[in-house]
Order: sequence, then C-alpha cells, then structure tokens
Amino acid sequence: MTKGGALGLGLLALIGLIHLPYPFHGDQALFMIYAQALDSGRALYADVWDVKQPGIYLLFWLSGKLFGFSEQGAHLLELVYLLAASYFMTRTAPFRRPWLLPLCLYGTYYASAAWQELTQVEILVSPLIYFCFWAAWRKDERPWVMWCAGLAVGFVALLKLALAPIPAAVLLVGTRSAAAWLRVALGAAAVWIPVAAWLARHDALGWMLWTTLSYPGESIRFRGMNSPVQLLQSLRWFAVHFLPWVIAAAFAAPLVWKDRRSPMIRALVVWIAMAAASITAQVISWWPYHFLLLMPPVAVLAMMAMDRLPGRWPVAAALAGLLIFTPQMLRKVRPLTWGALTGNPTASVRYQNAVSPTYAEVWKNTGFLRASDARPGPMFVFGTPLYLWLTGRRQEPGLDGWGVQFHVPSQWRTFTEDLRRTRPVYVFAQADSGALARQRWPEAMAVLDEDYRVKETSSAGTWYELSTPSAAETQIGKQPMQIVGVKAQ
Repeated sequence: MTKGGALGLGLLALIGLIHLPYPFHGDQALFMIYAQALDSGRALYADVWDVKQPGIYLLFWLSGKLFGFSEQGAHLLELVYLLAASYFMTRTAPFRRPWLLPLCLYGTYYASAAWQELTQVEILVSPLIYFCFWAAWRKDERPWVMWCAGLAVGFVALLKLALAPIPAAVLLVGTRSAAAWLRVALGAAAVWIPVAAWLARHDALGWMLWTTLSYPGESIRFRGMNSPVQLLQSLRWFAVHFLPWVIAAAFAAPLVWKDRRSPMIRALVVWIAMAAASITAQVISWWPYHFLLLMPPVAVLAMMAMDRLPGRWPVAAALAGLLIFTPQMLRKVRPLTWGALTGNPTASVRYQNAVSPTYAEVWKNTGFLRASDARPGPMFVFGTPLYLWLTGRRQEPGLDGWGVQFHVPSQWRTFTEDLRRTRPVYVFAQADSGALARQRWPEAMAVLDEDYRVKETSSAGTWYELSTPSAAETQIGKQPMQIVGVKAQ
C-alpha cells in the first residue's frame, strides 16, 4: 500500500473512531434490542416483529457478541467493515490515487451523518454493490469472483430484499455466461439457505415470508403513499450533505458521455438508475437515509472528474471537500471524552445526552423506572425504542411500536390479544404515536383504559401502569428484572 493509501485509511479510521459512542436513533435502538432478543432465544418475526429482513438484526447480534451490545459495539463493527471495504477500494479503484475514493465516500458519510443515518442498511450494502461493480466493469468471470459476487447479492438481499436488484443488474453489464450466473445463484443461495433453516427451526419462516412478500402491499393499501414533499426533502438532504461530490460529479458528465460504451460507465449508470428506482419505489417512507444508496456511485463520478486534475490537486480537492463538514465534526468532538470512547457507562451517557436531545429527554422521562420502588417486568412503547433501550426493559408484546403508522389491521388485532395476554407492567404512549394508535385501533387502546391507570402525563406522552400485579411480580416478587439493555446495568 502507498503512503497515501495508509494516510487515507488512517484519517478515515480517526473520523470513524470519533463516532463509536455516538447515540442510537430509534431504528438502531430497535436493531440492538432485537439482537439481544435473538441472543436470549427469542425468534425473529414470531416472538419479536419488525418489517426489515433478518440481516440487520443478525449484524447487530454479531456486533454484540464481538464487541458488546452497546452503541460502541455496533459502531465498531461498522467501522471495521467499512475500513476493510476501503482497503479493497484502495487496491481496485481505477484512479491515479484510488485511496481518495473511500476517503471521500466514507469520510463524508461519517462527517455529515447524524444518529439517524449511522449504521443504516443503505450504507452497509455499499461495499457489496461495489464488489459487483468491480467485477462487472472488468468482465471478470473467474469462478471465485462469481462466487463472491453471489455472496454479495445474497447478503444485500439478507439486509434488504428490495435492494438485491441493484447488484444483480450491475453484474449484468459484464457477466454473460450461464456458468458464471450459476455460481452467482449458488453464492446467493449459500447465504439464504442457512438463514431460512434457522427461521424454520424457530417456526418463523412463514412469518418472514409474509413480512417480505405480503406485508408491504397491505401496508400501502392501508396507509397509502407518503407525501412527495418527503421525497423532495430527502433529496435535498442528500444534495446538501454530499454537496462537494455532487458538484464534482456534475463535471464528470462530459467524461461519461465520451466513454458511454465502456463497461465501467455502463455499470455505473445502471448502479445509479437502479438505486434511484429503489428509492422511488419505497413509497411509504422516502426517508433521507435511503439516499445513502446514491453516495457510492456519485463518489465514483466525482473521482472521475478529480482524477483529471493535474499534480496533487485531486488530494487538495478531496481534503477541501471534507473540511466543509468541520462544523458538524466539531459538534460531535467537543463533548467527547476518553471514557466515552472506551465505553465507560457514565461517560457514555454524559456524551450521548450532550449530542442527542432525545437521549436527554428519555433519561428525564424514565427516572421513576430507576427508583427502588419501580415494579419489575416488561413494558411496551408506542414510539421510539430508545425508551426500551435506555431503561433495559424487556419488550412485550413483540410487535414493533416504532412503526405504528405502518401496521395493518391483522397486526392490530393480534396486538390487542397479545397485550391482554402478556400484560406489560408499564406502557408508554409517546404523544404522536399514542394518538395515532388510538385513532387507528381504539380496541387496543381500550385495553389500557380498562386494565391500566395513568401514572403520569407530560408533553412527551403518557405512562400507563398495570392496575393489578403482573406475572413478574406474582412469580418473583421484587427480584431484579431481566435486563436486556446495557444502559440499565
């Protein structure tokens, strides 16, 4: 590796390390909560349910087993993974200074990302799609390359099935023979067969198939499309947060037209078109982080333009682009301490409260749960899973309360039955989510009115407490409850 390559990876590692104690958003908190549920023997889709494919929960489970079930653990595994991908890009990108590609791509990702964007599927699939892009532009059909490409397609599908057409379409540019595609198919099957067997062993395969194939259509029919304004706002977010490379990519347009028949340009155009189509097809959400799919191909275009600059100007342009995000980085670095970086619980909480108003609000609103007279047992949250994550309470029932607006009638009916059966000790209805749940399915909220009393109400929402002793109290009295979140330890 060249000195520039080592310097680029070192700088990227430093930027990534700063984010180790960075707080979770609701999505990442849910991923980690469900990873802990899997670790305790609960079955995905059968015991705990969310709309996403199993890959992200298995990835968070792996981070927990390797580095601890914590923010630091999840972010450390992501950093190691992206550094490995960056090393591969440094060795394979077709530019004079290939190490600038991962630095511009993942350096900008880390520098500009807030807690909503970190460790999302859309950035995690980028190295896998890049591998297929590399194989396609080289027209490399060697057996090991096709096997690995198949594994890449399989892992993309495992993380998010709707994104699997992107690497498959990119491969079409340079992969022609039937033997090569057979190896791709076998590689993808090698990913899914053990996962399907694992789900079947836990009687969850049918639920996974319903979640993947039937639920999205039912949710669209029940909820309808999101507002196109949301799509435009998310596009604006991408343009602002990736601005230096969007501008540089625009200067590559003449190069793209000139070399439009080359395998690399055709693969790149397919990558951009399929990513844009995937974003547009997600009509019930259109969240900003979906546009992370466009960051890698736009970064490649930007590098094509910068690669034409003389001398060391490409390096200067890349570093200038990263310096634009200095204000965001300073906001993350100022409250950072060595204790937070190394996982000290007190220092981590102090740092996370300083950079995330949501963390501070959750800690404030859950103070009574840390009191000595707090009742043991599970709880349910209509709203952000951060309430479960930061209190360490076991979730019951197993339905995701973070996606109230997306649930379909059959789920609400099952949830009402499960709420009566599991009888969580506490239920928190966050202001907006609780109001929406009462509007969409009043039968479920009627259970709270019948079996629970209002413990306290604030602008954040309403806490309900079970009126009668719970199963946890009748069986174990005041013994310590099962902890599933590191914050409660």
